[in-house]
Amino acid sequence: MSILSSDLMVNVFAQGKTGEVIMPDEERKEAAPADRKNKIAVMPFQFLSNDPGYEPGQMSKRMQANCASSLRKNTSNVLIQDPMTTNRLLAKNKIDVNDPAAVDPQELAVLLGVEYLVFGAVDVVNKGASTTGSNVTTYKDKEKQDKDKNSKNTKASGTAITSNNGTTTTNYATKVTLDIYTDQGSTYYNKSRSSFGSQIDSYVSTLDYLIKRTPFGSKNK
Repeated sequence: MSILSSDLMVNVFAQGKTGEVIMPDEERKEAAPADRKNKIAVMPFQFLSNDPGYEPGQMSKRMQANCASSLRKNTSNVLIQDPMTTNRLLAKNKIDVNDPAAVDPQELAVLLGVEYLVFGAVDVVNKGASTTGSNVTTYKDKEKQDKDKNSKNTKASGTAITSNNGTTTTNYATKVTLDIYTDQGSTYYNKSRSSFGSQIDSYVSTLDYLIKRTPFGSKNK
C-alpha cells in the first residue's frame, strides 16, 4: 500500500537562512516540488552492534541528531528539517523506516516535504578490552647494626610494595554508511567509511567527513 493518500497532511516549512533548522509553519496537502526545493530530512539511523550495552533505538535517534547537526555545520544552500518534525511525521503515518518494503524514497520525500532524504547506518564492533599502564614496585628498608668488639656489621631487610596504575579500555571498530535520495527516487550520494579511533563515538568525526564531501558539502568545491 502506498504511504501517500488524498487526505494525507504534511508540513509546509518556512523559508530560512542557509543551513538553519526547518520548523513547521502550518499543515496543508502534499507539498509541491517548489516547496520541497533544497530541503533535507534525516531518517533515524540503523545501528548495528555486537555490544549488548547499547540500546539500538536510543543510538538510532542519537545518530540521527548527530547527522542533522553535522549537515547544519558542514553544508550550504540547503535547509535541514528538525529531526523531531521528521520523527513526528513518520510516527503519525505509521512508517517504519527499518522495513524496506514500507519505504519508497520518492513517496517518503513528498510526505516529509523535502527534496532530499538522508539514510545512515553505523556498524559498531566491540573488539574487546585492553589494559595499559604499569606495575610499580618499591621497597621499604630498615637497617640493623650488629656490633662486636672488632667490627661493625650492617644488615638490610625490606618489604616489596606493588601498585597497579593500569587503565582498561574497550576498543571498537566503527563503519559509517551514508545514502542520500532525491524526491524523484534516485540515488544522489552513497559513501561508506571506517572510522579512525577506537572509541564508541568515533562515528561522529566520520559523519563530518562524509557530509563535507556530499554535493552540497563544504569540501565539494
